[in-house]
Amino acid sequence: MQTEVRIRVLSRDRELRAWLVDELALLSPTIEVQTIDTLDTTGTQLLIVELDGLATADVDRLCKLTIPVIAIGAPHAQLATAPCVCMLDAGLTSKQLKRAVLDSLSGG
Repeated sequence: MQTEVRIRVLSRDRELRAWLVDELALLSPTIEVQTIDTLDTTGTQLLIVELDGLATADVDRLCKLTIPVIAIGAPHAQLATAPCVCMLDAGLTSKQLKRAVLDSLSGG
């Protein structure tokens, strides 16, 4: 099956990263999920980032990205005005994640 959407996940928390990958795999067989250790968005349609432990320079870079970003964790003031960032609490549910992903990919 051909990949239609490439999603990258940046999370230092191994359990959160594994949960995100598992949940995203359930959305569609045409989604390719890659875990990354640095803020690399090459060829990515959606970036999901855990904010805990993220460098300030990376937070600034998130604000300038033109692809949709789902940020998980305690909100940063800089991200409040970023047009393509969806903020989710660290206690997010499967339903909240899937809704955020679908909304982000559809431009909603």
